Amino acid sequence: MTQATMPTERLTQQLNFILEIDRLKGIMRRSMLVSGDRYENSAEHSWHVALMAVLLAEHSNEPVDVLHMVKM
Repeated sequence: MTQATMPTERLTQQLNFILEIDRLKGIMRRSMLVSGDRYENSAEHSWHVALMAVLLAEHSNEPVDVLHMVKM
């Protein structure tokens, strides 16, 4: 592998983080899905909250930093 194609330390850390957050799929929460079929997992919950932040930001009475909210 040439130096240009070798992953940087930052990229390696980012990929490791992606693998770690994938484990959120296995963490079950106490919240039922709206359908009532099953409990949601932490990954689904995080995705849902981030999407709500994006969709509902325009209705806030105060300015909202959507990127900051999604990162949280």
